[in-house]
Amino acid sequence: MNSFTKLIILSFTISYSIYAQRDTSGHIGYVITLQSDTIKGLVYNHHKYSHAYIVVKNINNTTKDSIFLPKTVLGYEANHKIFRTVKLPIAENSDSIYQFAEIVVNGPITMYETKIKTDFILPPKKAFLVEKMDRKEFLPFGKIDYIVPFVQDYEQLRNDILSYKYDNSFHSKKLVVEQYNDWVKKK
Repeated sequence: MNSFTKLIILSFTISYSIYAQRDTSGHIGYVITLQSDTIKGLVYNHHKYSHAYIVVKNINNTTKDSIFLPKTVLGYEANHKIFRTVKLPIAENSDSIYQFAEIVVNGPITMYETKIKTDFILPPKKAFLVEKMDRKEFLPFGKIDYIVPFVQDYEQLRNDILSYKYDNSFHSKKLVVEQYNDWVKKK
């Protein structure tokens, strides 16, 4: 088989896999614009393995689909899940990358789940971010001890994290954020 034929087959395979991964079941939901307006419609995340954009159908009873990129809206809700536009923490000299991230825990510290593409061929991987309300910055939450700067004021929780009472599982990360938020509410 010559190189040209292999290239055609590879292109077809990649195109088909992208087509097959799209979300064909829209969910009733809404988009919040940068002007804080709410637009209702059927929300589709066409690439269920990515949070790069969404498509909304039946906006104001039109037949035209509307595509929204993370940088063009504040967020959206679909299938009882709330997604917010987040600025991914990347090197300072790079252009900012914005993506939709699902809110997992909301409060003084908000925990998000998103998907990050690290390779052209492999599917994106789940990634977690945290944001502390008074800092207005997103921090990667890959390892449990990454959250220590955000929980410094809750000494017992900080010490428990540093003494490895929590592992790097999703459950532990969520539990730490919930415990901190509960502690702040009781102060």
